[in-house]
Amino acid sequence: MEQQQVHELVEDFVRRLNDTSDTEVPPTAQLTELGIDSLSLVDLLFTLERTFEVSIPDEALPGISTVADLTGYVVTTSR
Repeated sequence: MEQQQVHELVEDFVRRLNDTSDTEVPPTAQLTELGIDSLSLVDLLFTLERTFEVSIPDEALPGISTVADLTGYVVTTSR
């Protein structure tokens, strides 16, 4: 699992969510700053789980607040 693959999927999700093609998604960006609310987060997590065949339990969510946190979690758990 490559971090870049996960980051690109998150970036694509944010672009679709914000209906734009030029949204830059830095790894340090807070998910909430990118327009990802709780409902959008559930959709994003479901997409990541399906795409990368990982499980992201509710207990992990308090530790996931940035794109880098999310990317790191998916990469780490997919090994």
